[in-house]
Formats: sequence, structure tokens, C-alpha cells
Amino acid sequence: MILGVYGAGGLGREVYELALDVNKIEKKWDEFLFIDDAEELSGTEIYGLSVMKFDDFKGKYSTEKAEIVIAVGEPRIRALLREKIKDEGYSLGILVHPLTRLSRWARIEEGAIITYGCNVSCDTHVKSNAFLQPSCGLGHDTCVGEDSVISACVRIAGGATVGERVYVGMNAAVKEGTTIGNDVIIGMASVVHNSIADGLIVMGNPARPMRKNENHRVFGHPEKTK
Repeated sequence: MILGVYGAGGLGREVYELALDVNKIEKKWDEFLFIDDAEELSGTEIYGLSVMKFDDFKGKYSTEKAEIVIAVGEPRIRALLREKIKDEGYSLGILVHPLTRLSRWARIEEGAIITYGCNVSCDTHVKSNAFLQPSCGLGHDTCVGEDSVISACVRIAGGATVGERVYVGMNAAVKEGTTIGNDVIIGMASVVHNSIADGLIVMGNPARPMRKNENHRVFGHPEKTK
């Protein structure tokens, strides 16, 4: 089986290293490569791996012989790429670092990426294509929605619900039982005491709405999804 890491930037390099750590334990993949649709990267190599556009990847590797993980930190672009990949019939791989504490009663859907040192407690639900960065923690009965990104050292207490395409910045904390709507951005080190409606950018302690998330952008870089 081949694993294509979709995204050849810094996060892609981190995800590739995570895949190597997983492979030491489970030996799930025989070959790795990067997928990136940026013209300047096509045909190059990173860490000795080929970088190819998605169209070239489709022409070379069948859906039976390859699966893909998405290594992009922008939730909206994660969602667009997931839809494109699934439309072509490819499966999304699951990556869980061996040094993550993952409850035997946690539910992890395809495409989820859980990195080093996370604590994922009992009866949690990490939905498709969600990304948990290093040393974050999910309390019991917490749900993280599709395509959402939980940054390093975030703490989400028990019974909280995080919607789809949400970005939670580093060192943020979310109170138990809180509901975070879809397309929300939570700023770094914010403390969320109350539920947040869809489509807002919030920050501070306590976290307060700053403005609407009209551009659906965390980092502001251009889309490269075609």
C-alpha cells in the first residue's frame, strides 16, 4: 500500500515523519510520496520522496493500491481536498502517533491525524479528516467535527462539541459542555467559557467575538486545490 501525503509544505513534512513513526509499529505502507498541485513543486523531491500533482497521482496509482492523508492546516481547504479525494474513490488513511494516549473507547474516523503526545479520552469522537496537533487533550465525550484543526497544547474539556472546519489556536482552553459552531476560529491562548455560534472569530479570556469569519481563512495563503 502507498501513502500519499497531500501537501508538501512544513505540515506535510511533519505528517510524513508521523507516518514513518506509525509505520515502525504497524508497517501499514510500503511506499510514501507527496502530492501537491503547486507548479513549482511538481517533479521535485522532498526528503527523497517524489512530489506530484493529484492528476498525475491518479494516473499512476489506483484506488486499490493507495490511500491519502491531508497535510494542510487550513480547515476549509482540508474540506475541499477531502471532497476531491473521495470523489475520485480514494480512501483517507488514519495516523495516530504511537505515543498518543488513545482510549479504547474513542471513535476515530478515516482521514483523522493525531500527533505526538495527545490525550484522547473515553467516548470521544474524532470525525473524518480532523487534525490534532501535538500535546492537545480531549476530555471524555468530546466530539471534534470534520476537517477541524486542534492546535498544539489545546485543552478541550469533557462533553464539548467542536463543529466542522473549526480552527483552535495553540494553548487555547475550552470549558466542559461547550458547543463550538461550524467555521469558527479561536485565537491562540483564548479561554472559551461559553458556546460559540457558527462563523465567528473569537479570542481572549474570556473569548469574545471579534468579527465574522467571512474569508474562511486562518493563514491567508492562496488556495491550491485544483
